[in-house]
Amino acid sequence: MKTRQTWILLGVALALGAYIRLVELRPSRSVRDKAGDVVRFNLPELASIGGVEVQWSNQVIRVERDRNEWAVRHPVAARARSAAIDALLASLRKLQPSLYISPAELAREPSGLSAFGLQPPIKSITLDSQGRKVTLNVGRKAP
Repeated sequence: MKTRQTWILLGVALALGAYIRLVELRPSRSVRDKAGDVVRFNLPELASIGGVEVQWSNQVIRVERDRNEWAVRHPVAARARSAAIDALLASLRKLQPSLYISPAELAREPSGLSAFGLQPPIKSITLDSQGRKVTLNVGRKAP
């Protein structure tokens, strides 16, 4: 191989490595509250979730776990793809908030959640875990 080609390929490899390091592998920044504690979603353990409801605009889809299989209960009764629902739940467990709004900040805002793009939510995902319901509201970009 020629020396010039070697240097060009080395430069391309270094540029690619720098891109991967700086863009793809950047460390996730944790959102912290005023006390400095990391803010996390308080979601139930995957094995304890018995139902999932996704709601957007005027549509609702509800699935429930029957033994180890998932089944659609609303809008029609049918079998569900358990792997897809388990993947959704695993993805939800990995979510990290991008912004923390303290209760004091929310109380100071006259328009409440609307000021942060959270009212009305675009989508709501409700997890039912042994009678305890946890709802994750997905908002739009804040005005």
